[in-house]
Amino acid sequence: MGVIIVIAKRFDALIGPGVMLLYPLYASLRAIESPTMLDDQQWLTYWIIYSLITIFELSFWRILAWLPFWPYIKLLFCMWLVLPMFSGAAYIYSNFVRKYVKIGMNVGGGTNYTDEQRRVLQMMSLDARKSVQDYVDRFGWDSVEKAIKALRHNTRVRDKVTSDQMETKNENSDVSRAEEMKNQANEAFKGHKFSNAIDLYTKAIELNGNNAVYWANRAFAHTKLEEYGSAIQDASKAIEIDPKYSKGYYRRGAAYLAMGKFKDALKDFQQVKRICPNDPDAARKLKECEKAVMKMKFEEAISAPVSERRSVAESIDYHTIGNKPRSSSFLPTKTALAAVVAAVMVVAVRGFATTEILMVLVSVVLGTYWWGSFSGSEVEPQYSGARIEGEEVTLEFLKQMMDDFKNQKTLHKRYAYQIVLKTRQILQALPSLVDISVPNGKHFTVCGDVHGQFYDLLNIFELNGLPSEENPYLFNGDFVDRGSFSVEIILTLFAIKCMSPSSIYLARGNHESKSMNKIYGFEGEVRSKLSEKFVDLFAEVFCYLPLAHVINEKIFVVHGGLFSVDGVKLSDIRAIDRFCEPPEEGLMCELLWSDPQPLPGRGPSKRGVGLSFGGDVTKRFLEDNNLDLVVRSHEVKDEGYEVDHDGKLITVFSAPNYCDQMGNKGAFIRFEAPDMKPNIVTFSAVPHPDVKPMAYANNFMRMFN
Repeated sequence: MGVIIVIAKRFDALIGPGVMLLYPLYASLRAIESPTMLDDQQWLTYWIIYSLITIFELSFWRILAWLPFWPYIKLLFCMWLVLPMFSGAAYIYSNFVRKYVKIGMNVGGGTNYTDEQRRVLQMMSLDARKSVQDYVDRFGWDSVEKAIKALRHNTRVRDKVTSDQMETKNENSDVSRAEEMKNQANEAFKGHKFSNAIDLYTKAIELNGNNAVYWANRAFAHTKLEEYGSAIQDASKAIEIDPKYSKGYYRRGAAYLAMGKFKDALKDFQQVKRICPNDPDAARKLKECEKAVMKMKFEEAISAPVSERRSVAESIDYHTIGNKPRSSSFLPTKTALAAVVAAVMVVAVRGFATTEILMVLVSVVLGTYWWGSFSGSEVEPQYSGARIEGEEVTLEFLKQMMDDFKNQKTLHKRYAYQIVLKTRQILQALPSLVDISVPNGKHFTVCGDVHGQFYDLLNIFELNGLPSEENPYLFNGDFVDRGSFSVEIILTLFAIKCMSPSSIYLARGNHESKSMNKIYGFEGEVRSKLSEKFVDLFAEVFCYLPLAHVINEKIFVVHGGLFSVDGVKLSDIRAIDRFCEPPEEGLMCELLWSDPQPLPGRGPSKRGVGLSFGGDVTKRFLEDNNLDLVVRSHEVKDEGYEVDHDGKLITVFSAPNYCDQMGNKGAFIRFEAPDMKPNIVTFSAVPHPDVKPMAYANNFMRMFN
């Protein structure tokens, strides 16, 4: 019994610590090659069991000492560990001592490894190292290097094939995802969500930029948002990718047409015709484009130089407009009395014969009748619309005229001339930059583009009241074009200006110009509802509209945006000679055409005219001129407005459901003095008569809309 106890204690003393020490080293070496091998898990089990027994024995040794069978248990367990312990020791010797100690020393023929050879060996796994060492012992290092080179070559070939396969797989995946993005974009386009469609087309292009369809589709979406510069760039890219892709030329030609660049558009439609000679749609558009170019050339040929042009307004006397001679107080009584008195005086003084007396009498009667008839004309009695009594536009006339317009009645040309000519006189006296003062406790309303949407203008007045000295408005340009009630809008706004100049302020937009009116419907509408002469008269009066306004020396209001250079002062804007058609560059062009961008600095215009400017440009302009806020219009916004540049710039757009397809809201801004904080009011579109937008536009523009 004593011998057994002694043997158990000796095994416990020798084998136990061996297991405790050998296991971590053994497990680490095995983990290098195969961390999940079963024998590793067995060794871990042994180590944990023995550790627990040892901890238990140390903790309760006084109790265990009284147990007679405890030494037998320890002996059996130690014997159970003998085989694993020797197996672990043998593994450690063969895989640690032999591989890590002997490698780098003399092997096979007494040759030492070089640093390069040693580096190669160290990069190998343990099993590979053992195989290489045996191979070197038998054949030498040169044979090993050749084998390694061959292995590396095969590995590179395999990796290259694998890489190509992965790239092909990724490309196929990108193409599939791009097509999915395009389909989503098409659905957004059908829903008139053009900004969303542009974002989705952009994602498709990022995944597969070599598909001309994606570029052409995005160009079409840009056209819908009037971003013609971006549309031209995208369409040009589509043509670059596929020179035979007809829609690329088609989209670019449409964008050129929208910008009034008829000659460039003509080239693209000619190319469409060459690619698709049997396409009737392409032939029709080419024909209309050719007509537009011919008309433009004819107008250029017969137009007088600017220096020789006479004012249209100065050739018009609205007093003479009418179909019935004005009834005169001289007829018949006073005319006859004047003739008789003259005859009596002639007889008394000269004693003329009866024939001479009769001749004098007839001359006096006819002359007096002629003077009374043609010193003015009356509007024909069958006209049942609003009438201006005398020279002043009254509130009563304004309300009746607006009600007539609402019921699709027209205003007599005499009164239309009177309103437009009077407005011209008022605008001509204004500076290019108008200062507006809002007294404390009063308010002021700023509206954006209304674009010929007369019934939405009436809704603004319903929501916010008619303009008056107590309720003044500023309409920030783009009164006309697109919508088919532009004549009604411009006459209403001009009539209010005539009635009370301080009740309403009007700024010029990029659509108050000949080139835009010729394309987007106002010119055709004026011809239809008024006359050809009014076309030239409106073009002249639009040149008198101010370019910008400053409210209470703090709020800068302009139709488009800011400038391509820093340091522009308000005095520079006041000094602009605005009495002309908008140029294609310079301060006046940028005031009417520029747009904000989210990034700092400046960039090219998405419209192809003007520029894009960032928040830093806005901040510097405000600081240079001691201003707080820029309010501008010019861009349709989903909510009718948008706040940009850290709250320093607000875009306001007052034509809801623009062109009957955008689904946007309209908005206007009320400022309350003295703090002049913007209070933005949004509203939805109201029904209007079934007259489509662009109904009076040129044929080729109607085809594209």
